[in-house]
Amino acid sequence: METQEVIISGTVEEITFRSSESGFTVLQIDFEGEPVTAVGVMPTVVSGEFVRLEGTWQVHPSFGRQFKAVGCISEMPSSTAGMYRYLASGVIKGIGESTAEKIIKKFGESTFEVLENEPQRLTQIKGISKNKAEQVCKQFCAQKALRNTMAALQEYGMSPAESMRAYRNFGSTIEQKFNENPYILCDDEVGMSFERADSIAERLPNRPHEMVRIMAGIKHILRHNLGNGHSCIPRDKIAAPAQSLLSCSEDDAEIAVDNLISTEEIVSKYLGEREFLFLPKIYEAERVIAQKMKMFCDYPPESIFVTEELLHLAESSLQITFEGKQELAIKTALEKGLLILTGGPGTGKTTTLKGIIRLMEQRGLKIALSAPTGRAAKATN
Repeated sequence: METQEVIISGTVEEITFRSSESGFTVLQIDFEGEPVTAVGVMPTVVSGEFVRLEGTWQVHPSFGRQFKAVGCISEMPSSTAGMYRYLASGVIKGIGESTAEKIIKKFGESTFEVLENEPQRLTQIKGISKNKAEQVCKQFCAQKALRNTMAALQEYGMSPAESMRAYRNFGSTIEQKFNENPYILCDDEVGMSFERADSIAERLPNRPHEMVRIMAGIKHILRHNLGNGHSCIPRDKIAAPAQSLLSCSEDDAEIAVDNLISTEEIVSKYLGEREFLFLPKIYEAERVIAQKMKMFCDYPPESIFVTEELLHLAESSLQITFEGKQELAIKTALEKGLLILTGGPGTGKTTTLKGIIRLMEQRGLKIALSAPTGRAAKATN
């Protein structure tokens, strides 16, 4: 496998596969007279276009040598042959190979100009009504807008995957919103790090107001602490990391928190006499979990007494040996009817869960599994 990044270019001959959800694409390009398979997130690329791909060569165990693209710049076809492949590809609903051929034959190299600016002329083609001509124009312009937006976002170092997620979540207004506040890219839907968004902000012609940056930084601190197991942060503890990360004053950090609460970008709740700050989705998840736990406590299942013999049978069937805390967790879950099991990766949560399920199966009880917020399961009788 070659790991050095290179740039290849050529005309797209065929789109072999594309995920409408992620934009992941498998395509064939004519590279220096040879067919080459390229893979990557390339949601706007269409047959007939000329593309420049940045990435690395790799050898797929099933499909052989191919190019893994991490960056893509495409150009609309300028030749009539390229235009035909573009229209015949199905990128515009209602235009297939036959209609594409008629359009190219009628308008030649002026085809794209007609599609964009003079759609009424399409009615000269048999089978294209005024309404269909307007729909074709609308789709063609939407594809162009998407292409231009993706190209503009990638100019700032965004990957095609990030650009695609941003466009899907913010639509055609993403470029305007991005220029006003690049920190919207840090939200879960796009997933860019605060540091990268901060770097992009410095490159914008009109850098956002400093308070916009501080508010984004506060949200970043809350997201960062999720990785440390903290679903919320005491308000009196937020100023110190904000000052360290953002080089802002304590007063500005407090103003940013108030702004975020008023715009409902974070949630403020008092637990006792102390105020805590949550991200909205995390607060809602905590609230739902608390409601379900209360329901379980109000209607507890029948206690299942776990003997050493039952534990050994479960270990034997699973071909594992439970550790002390795993045994305690299994016994507590089945005897008390409710258990909250936490721990980092590799601490034995899944093994413990398998033990709980196997013991219930040995007792002939029905198992109901659900995982609404991650790798979790619930066993009930």
